[in-house]
Amino acid sequence: MQILNKLNRGIVLLSLLAFVGAVGCSDSPSGSSTALVQIPATADVTAGEVSYDAQCQGCHGDMGQGNTAPALDAFTTDSTIGIGLAVVPLNFANLDEKIRLEMPPFPNSDTCVGTCASNVAAYIYCQWNGELVSSGCPVIP
Repeated sequence: MQILNKLNRGIVLLSLLAFVGAVGCSDSPSGSSTALVQIPATADVTAGEVSYDAQCQGCHGDMGQGNTAPALDAFTTDSTIGIGLAVVPLNFANLDEKIRLEMPPFPNSDTCVGTCASNVAAYIYCQWNGELVSSGCPVIP
């Protein structure tokens, strides 16, 4: 029994050390690698606005303020996003992937894929989160 208790304590200690090593030993603030995003030159913010208005604003609000879905108007360098079961840093690529794979929610999750998803992600960043964009945003009328 004592051997089993020692083994269990060893497993708990190793798990704790692995966790601290993975998340707790960084000199930089959490999320700092996602501080600024680059909007691809191919993204069309105006087309993204049209798609957002048609497919997103009912749940996320006309100003990205949130309604029945999370707000999109206050991203920070520490923001995360859930994609499937994973929680990942929020950046352009991950927002694009979230929209492409899961938005709008099932059963309509295949209605904004490809350039639609990239355009909507660009619109969300440029309209409400421009301070996080390193490449600059086109003027939105």
